[in-house]
Amino acid sequence: MAQWSVAKKTRVLVVCSGNSAPSQITEALIRHEAGDVFKIVSAGMHSVQVRVEAVAVMLEIGLDISSQRSKPLTDLEGQKFDFVITVCNKAREECPTFSCEPKRLHWPFEDPATFTAKQDAPTCIPHSAGQNSSPRDGVPGRRGVWQPGGSRFYVG
Repeated sequence: MAQWSVAKKTRVLVVCSGNSAPSQITEALIRHEAGDVFKIVSAGMHSVQVRVEAVAVMLEIGLDISSQRSKPLTDLEGQKFDFVITVCNKAREECPTFSCEPKRLHWPFEDPATFTAKQDAPTCIPHSAGQNSSPRDGVPGRRGVWQPGGSRFYVG
């Protein structure tokens, strides 16, 4: 009789201050690149509406995040994660500790909530001519973070 084992997906939480752009983009890119390996979710220290600019730039590369919603960290209380990735400095400073002691990574991207001038937005909400400090353009350089069984796949 054949025995089947179900591979447990590595659980990943991506956190930014408002869960409106960098964390949403990072969640979508990791899910697209490695959704078969990871169970990924994003949240914010507080939640605000997903930025329309984030939806637009992801559509440019064929990924539709318009159905993703912003979630506060409190929605995820009690859940266990293998990795917590903070994508803005405020989230790194304020992110709570977790009883399961996940591995923490910090992939800093500029937070659109801190911008006051419209011309600043392209460095955080990238477009096809955008800067490489954006989540959309920066996450692929950091992909391959984890593999089941303990082998590592590049942490950028």
